[in-house]
Amino acid sequence: MEQEDVGATFTLLREALPIDREDETRLLALAAAARAESYPIGTTILQQGGEPSSHLYVIRAGHVEIRVDGQLVDMPGVGEIFGELSMVAGSAPTATVRASEEVECLLLDRAAATSVPMYTSWAPTLTSIGQM
Repeated sequence: MEQEDVGATFTLLREALPIDREDETRLLALAAAARAESYPIGTTILQQGGEPSSHLYVIRAGHVEIRVDGQLVDMPGVGEIFGELSMVAGSAPTATVRASEEVECLLLDRAAATSVPMYTSWAPTLTSIGQM
């Protein structure tokens, strides 16, 4: 990722993730590890009951629809995250996530995302729940 992109990614992650604002080293490492991915309108990013999410997604531009059993339950936008519970637990997504417009997300893989203290503390509990 280019230096300019790392700076913008750093700023977005600082706002989106539950990391102590003074922990710049961790944020810089996460920004460097993030990968940008674009999704055209209508693209299903995660499927309810499908394969576990391999990434935590941070919305960089646009909005996604979150649907449970076909019912719209949320439309998160810039700076919001999804996929974290499925990724950490290794279980099927509990909702379908679809691009409601052109969407760009930052993707953090499990190794990077679980360096965030909140997700690290969830991992043992969510993994055991996901294996039930």
